[in-house]
Amino acid sequence: MGTGRLYKNRFATVYQGKCILTESGWYTPLEFLAKDPEIDITTWTHSIRSGGLTLQTLIENDILKLHTSDCSCIICHEEDPFPENNDECFMCVDGGKLFCCDSCPKSFHKDCHIPSVSPESAEWNCTFCIIRKNKEKEDPENSHCWQEFEVLKQRMYPVQQLKCEYLLMRMYCCSESFLFIKDPCRYKVYSQRVREPMWLDQVKERLSDETYNTVEGFVLDMRLIFYNCKKFNKDNQFGHLGAKLEAKFERDFKEVFDIKEADEVDQPIFP
Repeated sequence: MGTGRLYKNRFATVYQGKCILTESGWYTPLEFLAKDPEIDITTWTHSIRSGGLTLQTLIENDILKLHTSDCSCIICHEEDPFPENNDECFMCVDGGKLFCCDSCPKSFHKDCHIPSVSPESAEWNCTFCIIRKNKEKEDPENSHCWQEFEVLKQRMYPVQQLKCEYLLMRMYCCSESFLFIKDPCRYKVYSQRVREPMWLDQVKERLSDETYNTVEGFVLDMRLIFYNCKKFNKDNQFGHLGAKLEAKFERDFKEVFDIKEADEVDQPIFP
């Protein structure tokens, strides 16, 4: 089964309420589960999870409201009462003036998106869609896998800049990122223990200012965030959050830049 984001204000029943947002659009629970023919639709409230909890648990705890069959609300009576694009920013999950991607349902505040959205853009694609489209254009037979040291040496040309912006957006979207967005030196003890602080907003500013000359500069700053987290938090709950986010970053970094370690790269065979 795929992944998506559940919006409780759009939820109604298994058939009504396009409440699950995926990369390809909005889905009702039934439409979302239909992607996997092996799932029994009669147990739909147990098959879909949000935040580690089943829909059944969310309903029983009044977090989600399951509409009745004779409900007369706008969700249950209109085919699609909500706009095609999301009415909340995909990054900060807040409303306001939003810019809608023309290739997916995502919407963003001007400065939440990376890079910042240009209001003059007649047609606009978000960074997620540009990366996806570029990947779809690649010829698998001609694709090249790199070792990490080769990627780190790459100059920060537009292609590399885009990939780094994508990686940073992926980090902001993770639930663990709240701990690393702002300057940690606002906590007095932190600056006494950590010599070189780094945080996501700082990396975002440096990307925007084109401070990084190579991919390595960006990666070193990202890894510095996680190193500092380990040093300051040790093995407490915040340390575990940092380790979880670090694992996601390293996985995404290898995937986006097509990195394979030396023992994973196909070696030539000689007679």
